[in-house]
Amino acid sequence: MNSNRKRTRLAWFAIALAAVIAVAVAAGLRATTGDTIADIVLGQANFVHNATNALDGSKLNAPVHVAIDKSVTPNHLYLTDFNNNRLLGWNDSESFTNGQPADLVIGQPDFNSTAPNNGGISASSLSGPAGVAVDSKGNLYVSDHNNSRVLEYNAPFAACASLPCVGKPANLVFGQAGDFTSGFCNFNNSSVASADSLCTPQGVALDKADNLYIADDANNRVLEYNTPLSATAVAGSGDTIADLVFGQAGDFTTTNANKGGISATSL
Repeated sequence: MNSNRKRTRLAWFAIALAAVIAVAVAAGLRATTGDTIADIVLGQANFVHNATNALDGSKLNAPVHVAIDKSVTPNHLYLTDFNNNRLLGWNDSESFTNGQPADLVIGQPDFNSTAPNNGGISASSLSGPAGVAVDSKGNLYVSDHNNSRVLEYNAPFAACASLPCVGKPANLVFGQAGDFTSGFCNFNNSSVASADSLCTPQGVALDKADNLYIADDANNRVLEYNTPLSATAVAGSGDTIADLVFGQAGDFTTTNANKGGISATSL
């Protein structure tokens, strides 16, 4: 009887040990396709810490949007780090390790700075970047929310001689009549909007033809820019005037919420 009990205890011990080993092995593997468990974390050293910020390229403070650049292999990854007033980029989105520092910073002079409009509002500064999107050629668009503008950067990683890298200044500015030193809502700080103005923009997106769409938050509208990067865009002279407006019954000068009443045409 005692020997039977001993064998039973040993059998249960073996089962328990096998279960522990199985869990340990599973924890060391990347999760399978379709599951709901994260595989890699950016902005923290591991999955159990959540402190905001350390002034380097591996910590984040209120990240908002991410975008994948599929124009190159391996794909780049971009992330807007809102409260740090910068955009971070990782050169290879397929080889992350937990807490991996970024390879590229835009909006700050280095990876250790976080001030809004560092050095003054310019083509090199950001204040509360929100939305981010990449076109089919790897050009980057960032909605600079607190500066009421969207900035376009020509293929940022292509301009890096080595990594890590501080990104080059923006190539184009949308929403400020072409002025990189202006950050007013509707560029004259008035309630009068236009096809060339923005007021605290949020999301940005591009379709497969590289037409640009901007969610113009405080103006209660979405603007469409048809192929804004012209043949001369490298010289900074792309088309920054919107071609279509959604949510304002086709009127670029109004900003009413639910203009004409809430309907299929209002925002």
